[in-house]
Amino acid sequence: MTGFTSTQQSHTSEVGYFIALTRKRHLGRMFGMKVFCANCDARFHRSPSQVKKANYCSQVCWKQAHERECGWCGITFKPKNHKSETHGRFCSQTCWRKKVHSENPRTAQVACGHCEKEFTTYQSGIKRGQGKYCSKTCVNSSRTLGQSSNWRGKGWKTIRRAIRERDEVCVRCGEADKNRRLSVDHIIPWRYLSENPKVANHPDNLAALCVSCHGIKTVAIERPLAKGDFAPLHKFYGDRAERAIALAKQYGLKL
Repeated sequence: MTGFTSTQQSHTSEVGYFIALTRKRHLGRMFGMKVFCANCDARFHRSPSQVKKANYCSQVCWKQAHERECGWCGITFKPKNHKSETHGRFCSQTCWRKKVHSENPRTAQVACGHCEKEFTTYQSGIKRGQGKYCSKTCVNSSRTLGQSSNWRGKGWKTIRRAIRERDEVCVRCGEADKNRRLSVDHIIPWRYLSENPKVANHPDNLAALCVSCHGIKTVAIERPLAKGDFAPLHKFYGDRAERAIALAKQYGLKL
């Protein structure tokens, strides 16, 4: 017989439980709780309020846990945002660019259109139709051989400038194109005289035209000319067309 009733005994046990719990909490605040280091698995004391966070026994372990290996150069570094797994994979923007360019290369190896030597050029230039030649020497050589559709013979820029200074205005409508430079047109088209650039670029075969008249001549005149009909050309240029045809016949060219 203890001399206590059942109610008193239950009350005493509850009091003892709360005393033990309070003592445990007090001791935990004083000495901390034993936890394992997230890096080296060593046991150390941590206060109860910090147990839920990542637990490291030292700054060395914390740095080792947050250091990563660069995805390009392989050196270890500490990312700014260590909580993200997707960000901070590279130690610098330089390494990131090199990685991106290795997966999606900006350059490609192509063969020169003149000397057939392989060289490196940009993919964007290839899409725009550029990057066909390895050097300016090959570009000029291809134009000399007539491989470029824009080639109009040696010294074409000088000849074109001289014709603009000679005519000053459009020889058909008499107007000067103030917004754009006048076009210099081959009266007998270049494709018929390309084998003899001296005749094609003779002053008697060249005339200055505005943009509108040049477009009319290209569309309305050169199509009948391809079929051997010179009447629209005579109507368009008059005496200039006769001088150009006479010049071509003088050099023995058949039109």
